[in-house]
Amino acid sequence: MTAAVKAQKYEAREWLLAHVSYTGDDCLIWPFSRDPYYGRGRIGAMNGSKKMFWAHRMMCELVNGPPPSPAHQAAHECGKGHEGCVNPRHLSWKTQSGNALDRLRHGHRMGNRRGNKTRFTANQIEELRADLAAGRTTVALAAKYKVARSVITFWKGKFKKNPTYTPPQPKGASLHSCGKWQAKIRVDGKFYHLGLYETFEEANQAFIAARARKDAGLPIRG
Repeated sequence: MTAAVKAQKYEAREWLLAHVSYTGDDCLIWPFSRDPYYGRGRIGAMNGSKKMFWAHRMMCELVNGPPPSPAHQAAHECGKGHEGCVNPRHLSWKTQSGNALDRLRHGHRMGNRRGNKTRFTANQIEELRADLAAGRTTVALAAKYKVARSVITFWKGKFKKNPTYTPPQPKGASLHSCGKWQAKIRVDGKFYHLGLYETFEEANQAFIAARARKDAGLPIRG
């Protein structure tokens, strides 16, 4: 490890420790290295290894203690983790389901650099296709759709291989005989109807919200 790299790691750690008692309400943005896909702050290990840690997770541990279990995640109440927020007042430990509910509440969609984990609506697929055809960059589109750059790259590859590709219709939304879109979810082998909607997008969002609540152990209707 070079002296410059070691000095930067030390500076980042000292900055984190200096802001543990931060009391501002606005997001506290990490001023050092950030992940190019997720936008989250990164901090290197101080023991000489090349391992990197999430700055917001380290801050959460400094403020709230160790996570209750290995499955718990550092969640942002502000919904600005992708912008590098490490405000200790915005962070708390939550399960993956709880974190997913937060993302849904903040209007964010999930991305994964190992593949496509984002469910776009049919209209968004067409809009994204047009954006890519117009030459918009993956960085700009990731910001527009609030997803990781890897998700945009995934869809770009899909369209290149098959220009007319359309995603399969989710099981939770189907066209009803009355002409409206029906949303329903299956829980313990029983289907629960979530309502009839004018558009596919509305029915799809009702299904996604109900599924997130189900995964979190909450009633499927908020």
